[in-house]
Amino acid sequence: MSTTEELIKNARGGDRRALELLLIQHAERLRIHLLRGLPQRVQGRISVEDVVQETLAQAFLKIRRLRGDSERSFVAWLYAIGDMTLIDLVRKDTAQIRGGNFQRKQFAGDSANNSLVDLLGQLPGDSITASRNVAIKEGVAALQVAIASLPDDQRRAVQLHLLQGKSLDETADEMQRTKASVRSLLHRAKEQLADAMGRASNWLSHR
Repeated sequence: MSTTEELIKNARGGDRRALELLLIQHAERLRIHLLRGLPQRVQGRISVEDVVQETLAQAFLKIRRLRGDSERSFVAWLYAIGDMTLIDLVRKDTAQIRGGNFQRKQFAGDSANNSLVDLLGQLPGDSITASRNVAIKEGVAALQVAIASLPDDQRRAVQLHLLQGKSLDETADEMQRTKASVRSLLHRAKEQLADAMGRASNWLSHR
């Protein structure tokens, strides 16, 4: 079993699986950190799960900017990404309110978490059985990391249709794609998520 320092070094060198494991390990700490900083005035429009998901996606893009191989440096780097992501989302929310585009999220808090749990049951292959071998909290963290690792278009389709509950027509309209294209994106996304959950479950169950 690799140590945290070894995982960080490998992740900085481009090993995406090492980064996946690191993010799973630290996802709950990240969530607690961001929850403390989430302004009350935006709760109901921005959920902490929104911020966590975007932070994880940014982590995949910015891993080479991490300096140092210690866990302390990794956590500080991840928190900094999270803080900037939160600031950016709050600014966008404020701009939308000022522009008269107020829209309360249909899912937040526990509902967002339940959507992730529901998605676990929709994945193909042995991912459902595998996910039962670990705690739900860890399974949700692993799924969030897996979603963050998807290509942008696949991640967007998953967020809109599978997590936010928008219809296929609404998802296609918002993404400016055909319904057939969205279906294809969702199919490929589910296959990749199932593979990622299999890797995560194997690691979590053998710690």
